[in-house]
Amino acid sequence: MKNLPRYLATAGTLPVSFCTLALLLNVDSIPILGATRDVLSVYCLLIAVFMAGSLWGHQANNQSNTKSVYLLLSNLIVLGLCFVFLLDIYPLTLISLFNSFAALLIADRYLLAQGFISQEYFKLRYQATFVVLANLLITGIFT
Repeated sequence: MKNLPRYLATAGTLPVSFCTLALLLNVDSIPILGATRDVLSVYCLLIAVFMAGSLWGHQANNQSNTKSVYLLLSNLIVLGLCFVFLLDIYPLTLISLFNSFAALLIADRYLLAQGFISQEYFKLRYQATFVVLANLLITGIFT
């Protein structure tokens, strides 16, 4: 069970990579799920909101003076992504998702420096986020 977080993080990147590959192959729709762009957008939205919520939950009991920064960042990411998603402008959605995942990774880097998270957890987050960011970049440029 020690490797469960690694397995789950890796598994969590698979739908993003699958959708990117599908879009590169001009597969506009995934049976049962719908438009490939929508599947990618909704999945990334769910993951980003989950990660922002995790940051909020992690910091809720933090007594340091940086607590409010993390709580505000978490809320801004969730509200911003939801607003952009409702606008239904695909390129803007990709940019917002990219920026949100990057901001969450930067926040985790600061949490690592402050001793709130472990090096092992940060490495896992870095690897998974790198895969997601690379896929969003490829999708944005080539599809």
